[in-house]
Amino acid sequence: NTLKADSSYFNPTLWQNGEMVKTKGYCSDVFTDAAIDFVENNKEQPFFLYLAFNAPHAPLQVPQKYYNLYKDIDPAKGFENDIRPFPEMDEKSKSAARKVYAMVSNIDENMGKLLNKLNELELEQNTLVIFMTDNGPVPYRYLAGMRGRKSLVFQGGVRVPCFWRYPREFKGNRDIFTPASHYDILPTLAELCGGKIPADRKIDGKSLLPLLKNRKSVFSDRSLCRSWMRGLPEKYNNVSIRKGNYKLVGNCEEAATIEQFELFNIAKDPYELNNIVESNNNKALALKTEMGRWLDEMVASPNIVNPPRVVIGTRFENPSILNLNDVVVLKNKQLKSNSASWKIEIANSGSYDILFHFRQKITADCQIQINLGAFEHNVHFERPHSDVLKVENIQLPAVKADLITSLLLIGENKNTYITPFYVEVRRRS
Repeated sequence: NTLKADSSYFNPTLWQNGEMVKTKGYCSDVFTDAAIDFVENNKEQPFFLYLAFNAPHAPLQVPQKYYNLYKDIDPAKGFENDIRPFPEMDEKSKSAARKVYAMVSNIDENMGKLLNKLNELELEQNTLVIFMTDNGPVPYRYLAGMRGRKSLVFQGGVRVPCFWRYPREFKGNRDIFTPASHYDILPTLAELCGGKIPADRKIDGKSLLPLLKNRKSVFSDRSLCRSWMRGLPEKYNNVSIRKGNYKLVGNCEEAATIEQFELFNIAKDPYELNNIVESNNNKALALKTEMGRWLDEMVASPNIVNPPRVVIGTRFENPSILNLNDVVVLKNKQLKSNSASWKIEIANSGSYDILFHFRQKITADCQIQINLGAFEHNVHFERPHSDVLKVENIQLPAVKADLITSLLLIGENKNTYITPFYVEVRRRS
């Protein structure tokens, strides 16, 4: 269970029903094989299968046979006679693009295997298949002319394909250009299955069945807001709103004037190249007002005001893994140090082991500091030569608090702080 930076997508160690298991093969193949086994085992009854590939994503590792399909192409040339805007690509971006295209070909092949299995079992007519993707690339590559990339709210960072296949109900192959969102899936499935939408909370999504069944669209006045931020949404930084053909983008401060925003007519300018905010101030101001209400609602939502905590020390999960997706990095400029903080709840007081996993072996003398509310614990290690440091048998109280951890490397000339890659908390008793 160590971090394999150079080959982590091959023969990966994965969680299966709460246990770490060593698998054999390329990760996307492993996931697909497990999905096919699941379909085989549940073919006589209704089932729900969620197959989430981590590819294409860094680290860009792929079997050689797929990479060979693209190793001799120049990804910067785009497609012949394609006049859409194309990003400049350096050699590093070109190399990354080849690997990503190879990973996509692998997924295409695996999706084919899964769909063929549904056909073989005569399940395809009555099985709804939804295929969608992650948003935007990190290194620039072909984006169908769209502006921006991952972490930006321009089309290149938020527009993704979404394919629905349900032969019994959805007839004919069609392109649907009406904007929709991931939160539309819940009401769509509920209507399709005859389920009831909860009435005790606000549901943002709308059923897509009118669109999927080729009936008249009822989405003409709908607004879709987007924000990308590590932390709370901010007025009006990296946020957008789309309503009909108009899209307003904010990459500015809360006190910015409307002229500092960008307004696009997506129907006439799908690549977001022509900012028309100066000639459409009233339209932009109306969209900004609606965007502001949405941001206020987001910041005031219960899960942001009181973020859910990772519950540790129950019989349902042991050990618990604290990873980088949930971490808050606390920076101390005076000490030039970083600490990793997780919002946790120790459900039961008792004896615990805490294992700190790092990206590289720690070879120097070091000290780990653990803070949990009023609880503080320090452990010294003499040249451990390991990428896992274990703090054993410490007594933790039942408490809701932030677990703050840091590793101090003790050097002859200066001390260095390192943030763990992830932390494993195991209850002993």
